[in-house]
Amino acid sequence: MKKTIKINRWLLFSLCILYSVVSFVAIMFIYLGWAAYIYIAIPLLLLYLVSLVTLLIHAMIGQFKGNYHSYLDRKYLLIVVCLQTAVILFGGGDCGDGPGVHSALQYIFSSNSICTANSSEFYLSIIQLGYLFIFAYVVSVIAILIKTVLTKTE
Repeated sequence: MKKTIKINRWLLFSLCILYSVVSFVAIMFIYLGWAAYIYIAIPLLLLYLVSLVTLLIHAMIGQFKGNYHSYLDRKYLLIVVCLQTAVILFGGGDCGDGPGVHSALQYIFSSNSICTANSSEFYLSIIQLGYLFIFAYVVSVIAILIKTVLTKTE
């Protein structure tokens, strides 16, 4: 099996716009509260904006040179998808003006109110793990962007 996927640059740009919107909405549904909007939403919006502008410039330069395709490394793409899943599963947020925090896994496994002042240590550690996954996700998106833009094409 080939290690790379050959894709039209404009199709890649369009798919990245769609992915950015869906990803941002999914993450914001999990990471609720003002802290999440300040510390997660703004950096993610900047990441997606820089990525999309970079891919737009990449597509325009390719169009000018007569080269219409980019190559995506399957390994990096799989890493980004796995980290995106981990960010959503291990995410958490505060309860707005109410006391306590919650995690996405509490939504799945808990039948009672998730916003309580006494969140268990297990769920608090899961939320901290979620923040580590966000960092890894951002680094992997930047890596795949750099690799895609710098990969030599035919």
